[in-house]
Amino acid sequence: MSHLRIVGSEPPKRPRKTRTPFSSMLLSHDERIRGAQALRNLKSAFGTWDCLSDAMGVDTKMLHTAIRLGRVTVNILYAASRASGLTIDDLLSAPVPTDRCRACGQVKRYAKALEARAV
Repeated sequence: MSHLRIVGSEPPKRPRKTRTPFSSMLLSHDERIRGAQALRNLKSAFGTWDCLSDAMGVDTKMLHTAIRLGRVTVNILYAASRASGLTIDDLLSAPVPTDRCRACGQVKRYAKALEARAV
């Protein structure tokens, strides 16, 4: 005994892929905001979005979408880390004053010279 199935003229619809929330669980809301700001800062360091996207090896539209919609992922941060030479932790950390060394926190030499001139 065989089972017959009535099939319509149109092909069956493909099942829709659902996105896993895994990538959104890796970064908190604050980290995504800081990541977007880090990308904006890197853009000013590289000059244009095209130069930054070429250095990162990603599409410019992907960067715009990530910043505008707040969808900064670990993959984007990893590419930004490789392009800038900074660690992901440095990209997501609180801003460091420009007169201080990022590594040790000491006042930079040119900042000391500027303070000496002002006095």
